[in-house]
Amino acid sequence: MKYLIRKVIIVIWAFIIVTFSFHLLYAQNVVYTVPNMDTVKVTNITYKDGLTMDVYYPPNYNFEIKLPAVIFVTVALPGIKDWSQYVSWGRLTAASGLIAITYDIGVSVLKEDTPDLLRYIRKNSKLLGINKNSIGIWACSSNVNTGLNVVMDNKYRKIIKCAVFYYGYMDVEEIRRDVPLFVVKSGKDVKTINDPIDQFVATARDNDVSLEFIEYEEGAHAFDTLNDTDESREIIKKTLEFMKYNLLEK
Repeated sequence: MKYLIRKVIIVIWAFIIVTFSFHLLYAQNVVYTVPNMDTVKVTNITYKDGLTMDVYYPPNYNFEIKLPAVIFVTVALPGIKDWSQYVSWGRLTAASGLIAITYDIGVSVLKEDTPDLLRYIRKNSKLLGINKNSIGIWACSSNVNTGLNVVMDNKYRKIIKCAVFYYGYMDVEEIRRDVPLFVVKSGKDVKTINDPIDQFVATARDNDVSLEFIEYEEGAHAFDTLNDTDESREIIKKTLEFMKYNLLEK
């Protein structure tokens, strides 16, 4: 009994330490800014029982023209949609002319929440002011594999038009050839993340996937909040241009 109690305490402390470490990494704002981020409108909406999403609208958006949306995959831990990294990315994306979405997850149904979110958005697209056939996915770190598997799922072929993946483990059984990808590898990251990125990029190129790949040699994990450099800002700017081109202009 004492052994079991000790084991439970260790697990609880491990969870606290991991959560705290993640929070330190992502508690800062994105290092690139554009005008009018402070006037972005944010609406909190329940998308399934007990779980909400934050929808970031461009300043002065009037809902007359349905806009594409970028879903920021926030499934690594409950509550990360409220961390500074995601709040600032949401504002940055909306101020750049796209709708941005972050969302809560349930602990016991982690894999179901992202598909449920997509179903809600499609069903309520008119009310939300979203072009349901022009969705982008953005994921970083331990959110990447969830986002990657959603993007590569054929049932989302007609709605997911592009995807961005930053510094995250990448592993998927099948690769869609018709979805443009933007992948960033942080040079200072660990091999257990970077080697699978290299393998994925090689496979994507072999399959003629439309891929923009950046290897940021001096980039840290979470470079978009930790590396306050011109190179970081240029990568983020290119990311926004990639999303706007594939969702708005293409």
